[in-house]
Amino acid sequence: MYQWLVFLHVLGALGFMFGHGVTSAATILMRREKSPERVKSWLALARNNVVLGIAYGSMVLLLISGIWAGFIGQWWRSWWIWLSLALLVVIILVMGFLGRGYFDRVSAALGIVPIGEPVGQEELEAVLARSPAVLLTVLGLGGIAVIVYLMMFKPF
Repeated sequence: MYQWLVFLHVLGALGFMFGHGVTSAATILMRREKSPERVKSWLALARNNVVLGIAYGSMVLLLISGIWAGFIGQWWRSWWIWLSLALLVVIILVMGFLGRGYFDRVSAALGIVPIGEPVGQEELEAVLARSPAVLLTVLGLGGIAVIVYLMMFKPF
């Protein structure tokens, strides 16, 4: 049973990275885009319900299988599992805050939100230039690398 849970946990992680990778790629490509229509397309891809469903559905699988495997493997007495879970929560909160704020600013600049008018080209480019894409990528990949290290090597 434990091996199946680890399998599901890894599958959930891969699914999450796949779905979330689409949003990440769109965010990276959007930051240097000049055309408002293309920015709208990248934004639509980044916030696509299917893409987000894959990412967050996989994250649920990742969490449930990881927590369950932690009980079966009796890992909850070890610090590495607690630190891994805490890091995941911090990464999700920080990335969600930074990413959502950026997407909201871009949406407002494009006039997509219910209140407001589209801004001019220079203002749009200024909003896009303040993209947290690189920070989010480093935070996400770096944090996941630390979590994978903790899970594989169980240092404490």
